[in-house]
Amino acid sequence: MAEYKKTTNSEKSRLSGGLRRFFARRKKLIVVLLVAAVAVGILWSILGNFRGAAANASTAPQTFVLARMDLNLIVSGIGTLQSSMTHEVTSSLSYNVAETFVKEGDRVTSGQLLALLDTEALKDDIAGAKKNIADSEAQDALALAQAQRKLQDATNQYAIDEERLNNEVDKAYSRAAKAADEMNAAKKEMDSKKLLLDKAREELENYPAPGEPGHDEAEYSALNLAVETALKNYTDAAAAYEALKTAASQAQTAYDSAVQQRDASLRQDRIAVENARDAVNTQKLRDSAASYRTQLKVYNDNLEKCRITAPVSGTVTSMNAKEGKSAGGVSAGSSGMTAALFTIEDTDRLEISSGIPEYDAVNVKVGMPVNVASDAVEGEVFSGTVKSISPKATDANSNFTVIIELVSPSGRLAIGMSVKFNIVTESKKDVFAVPYDAVTKDTNGQDVVYVYSGQMNDSDSNSPAASNRPGGLDPQSSAPAGSADGANQAGWPLVVVTGMETDYYIEISGDGLAEGLVLLADPEGRNVSSDSGGLSGSFAMGGRF
Repeated sequence: MAEYKKTTNSEKSRLSGGLRRFFARRKKLIVVLLVAAVAVGILWSILGNFRGAAANASTAPQTFVLARMDLNLIVSGIGTLQSSMTHEVTSSLSYNVAETFVKEGDRVTSGQLLALLDTEALKDDIAGAKKNIADSEAQDALALAQAQRKLQDATNQYAIDEERLNNEVDKAYSRAAKAADEMNAAKKEMDSKKLLLDKAREELENYPAPGEPGHDEAEYSALNLAVETALKNYTDAAAAYEALKTAASQAQTAYDSAVQQRDASLRQDRIAVENARDAVNTQKLRDSAASYRTQLKVYNDNLEKCRITAPVSGTVTSMNAKEGKSAGGVSAGSSGMTAALFTIEDTDRLEISSGIPEYDAVNVKVGMPVNVASDAVEGEVFSGTVKSISPKATDANSNFTVIIELVSPSGRLAIGMSVKFNIVTESKKDVFAVPYDAVTKDTNGQDVVYVYSGQMNDSDSNSPAASNRPGGLDPQSSAPAGSADGANQAGWPLVVVTGMETDYYIEISGDGLAEGLVLLADPEGRNVSSDSGGLSGSFAMGGRF
């Protein structure tokens, strides 16, 4: 497939981006091109005698047949296969290995027993901790029983005092209530006598005075006597009321005092009960065997840890456990772990870790499809996806670490194999695409491609060129924009809309495009080589290994 490069001033912006991508992603290709240039120079020297004749000959235009293709933008790299799940089985215990049950290369399942450690000393520790727990629990039970007895005594005393003091309060209340009733009755009597006195006085005041008409001395004397009698009765009733009022006040004071004395005494009793209850609860919470129980838990956990089991299913790829040797537990203050007893890797779940340049990393996203191949498994391409991309550069060269997870069956791939991968960052299926140099601009600044006029016989109305040719356009009057003096007037333009770009090709769309249409590959005459055999409809630039 031919390579095309743009060099016109009108395409500077695209040239700048294309060149950066080209030189950044195709360092190896540049080296190959340099070697090819040397070879071409040698060939050019050999063919020197023919150059004069060739210069005078009419050069045929570069053309290609338009076809649909799949376009992929890729980020390529190399890496080494590793397991996506690697577990190092270690032990925090220093007991000796008593027995092993697997060897390197064995496949194991999660929970499978790998080795046993010697547990004799550990069993003695467990027995001692259990005895200490039993002794401590017995002492705590005795102290709790004593506290509960004190609580019961305080509760009983509260009940006795409450009954006695409530009886005294009840008696004082009865006396105060009786005195109040007597006072209220005397008050009613006094009020009644006051009404009689007021009535007698009113009758006397309304009776004719001596010397007035209607005055009867006898009746007048009787009214005065009635007033005197009513006054005496009222005075006696008021005196009785005052005496009973004083008695009621004294009875109320006695009742209030009884209530205060009761409340104070019972308050003290309640405090005594609460203190006793707090002592009981404190004793219930006290666990003198706690430290021994913690020890026992540690011992029992260690006893379980003496059974070394597989945390996951996989293959034992490394083994350092040896019978009669220490399990290599790390003691307090140790600076690091010893070698793992077993290393288990999932050989069916493989991934690749590789560094990619910063200009590629910005285009890579988690979940993008990846094609993977290895020279060790020739002819097979495996599928994968981007599992993760580091959020920052991971080395001094501004490379970012990408993790690629294989999703298709790995087949004959194995951990440690070198592989090549292509991350597909963008993809379009079944679109028209042409080399960069095939797209230029017309005098109106529109993107255009040029249909090769030589493919069209004016009398052949069924050719793709004839069916898509603009009406009335003379193929000899539409020189490509930028061509000097109308040079290379070998085609007529079709306005297109450009789309996705790869390192070599650019997507086009627009009215008049059809498969089989012959286009000028280099309408501005910048390149001297062409491939008129057409473009493969399934070729994805940069997507092959």
